[in-house]
Amino acid sequence: MKNKNNEIYEKMQKDAEKLSKDSNGLKQRDTGLGVRIADTFKGATSRNEYTAFLTNYARMDGLTETVKEVRRNGIKKIQKVVNLASTQKLMFSLGAEATLDKKVRLVKANKKLLEQKLVSKAQVKAKEYLFLETKIETLTFDEKLKNLMDTFDMTNEKVIARLNAITK
Repeated sequence: MKNKNNEIYEKMQKDAEKLSKDSNGLKQRDTGLGVRIADTFKGATSRNEYTAFLTNYARMDGLTETVKEVRRNGIKKIQKVVNLASTQKLMFSLGAEATLDKKVRLVKANKKLLEQKLVSKAQVKAKEYLFLETKIETLTFDEKLKNLMDTFDMTNEKVIARLNAITK
């Protein structure tokens, strides 16, 4: 009798390999892969199994360059599917017209994430894949204006002068 985890991993591997060869339809809301990723994300156990699968799948020891390239492309395209707003909405059980207030990324643990204290040293060392969930900040007009002024190093006087120049 087949181990249930092996069956899950085999299905995931087929998805990854198929996706590495064909990326048509990635923007459709209800693509099979987007739905499966959303369902996987909703369950903590299956989410952990999926990221463990990707971590193992990404290990390239002893593989030919062709197989390595197929695997790298498969993982990149899975990450693209996860990043799509339509998949994100499915992951959070939102309707197609809803606005997202948080987002999820499928990432490999790295030093930058470690510096931000989002992953552990052990995760970086293991090159572990994980889902990172972050809140989408909605800035007020005043916050956006302040950021804009800071970005372009503008004083109040310069902003008023620019506004006057473009509204004439």
